[in-house]
Amino acid sequence: MKSLVWVIAIATLVLIAGCSNSLSSQITGSTVGIDTDPSDDAGIGTRKGQFAPDFSVETIDGETIKLSELTASGKPAMVYFWTTWCPNCLEDLAVMKDMYPDYKDDFEIIAINMDTDEDMDKIRAFNAKHDFPFPMANAPTSVLRDYNVIYTSTKVAVDSSGKVLWKGSGVLSSQYFVTLFEGLKNS
Repeated sequence: MKSLVWVIAIATLVLIAGCSNSLSSQITGSTVGIDTDPSDDAGIGTRKGQFAPDFSVETIDGETIKLSELTASGKPAMVYFWTTWCPNCLEDLAVMKDMYPDYKDDFEIIAINMDTDEDMDKIRAFNAKHDFPFPMANAPTSVLRDYNVIYTSTKVAVDSSGKVLWKGSGVLSSQYFVTLFEGLKNS
């Protein structure tokens, strides 16, 4: 019985560690783009009400997406950080894929791979297998640092003025995605 408890405990730790970013030691404690005064919503950062850090990424299709250009045109964005090996990410991506046709005119989903060891070919192969309809890109380390991304399935909702509406990580139910997407649509 004790050996079963140990096996379950070790499996749980492996799963938790497997869904974190290998860059966590480089990012932990970083204050780049993070406002350290919780009472001050002004400035650039990833807290609700702050202006989201701008970034530019190249998609697997060779297109360049710049967050500030999307929001300047009045289009909100869902920035989603994921990896090819994360089961929670695949679950979220599948839900977003199903919902995307209903919301694609209202806001953009930008799926950014946070595993710096995975190249564009690996991301293209992953997308070829799953056929996600939204832009997919690889993250420069600076984007991961600026967004303080440590865990896979991190989501940042950015309104049409470029301000953070919400940030979180972990699997979301389809109903929670509806609530989040409706909030983005109406921002």
